[in-house]
Amino acid sequence: MALQILSFFIEGVTWRVAKTSTGYCHRGLSTMPEWIPGIPSGVSQDIVENTFQQFPSDDDSLQPHNITFKLTYRVGSSNIECFIFSSPDGDLFAVKIPPVTFIALQEALPSQTIPRMRVARLAVQEAIASGSPGIELLPGSKIFESVKTQLSGSGLQKAQV
Repeated sequence: MALQILSFFIEGVTWRVAKTSTGYCHRGLSTMPEWIPGIPSGVSQDIVENTFQQFPSDDDSLQPHNITFKLTYRVGSSNIECFIFSSPDGDLFAVKIPPVTFIALQEALPSQTIPRMRVARLAVQEAIASGSPGIELLPGSKIFESVKTQLSGSGLQKAQV
């Protein structure tokens, strides 16, 4: 099930609520790209569920489209890279990629240069398609395997030896 997102305007506040593969989550009122599990306290669960039920699960009009890169940063001293993407509706999506993931991709595709931005973009697209607003890309995960397959078949530039 792909990610679906709706806006709920309650008492002067607009809440973005996502229906994910594991339930509901919502954007906090901060500008951080954080999706908080559950439905916001100011919104009735019945309203959220009834509104989402009006759209079939295969209706892609509620899915984020035209995702663009916004920024990247490192998480503390962990060297985990976090890539933030944005939809035209202002929703933010985060892909956290630890160094071990890039190492595993390079080992799996030794003759290719692994572009970090391409990995992050493929990962966010796969996460949204699988119903998640953000992920940590780890070796061995379903999304990692999908990204690796897409990279191996994409004719990336051969690494200079």
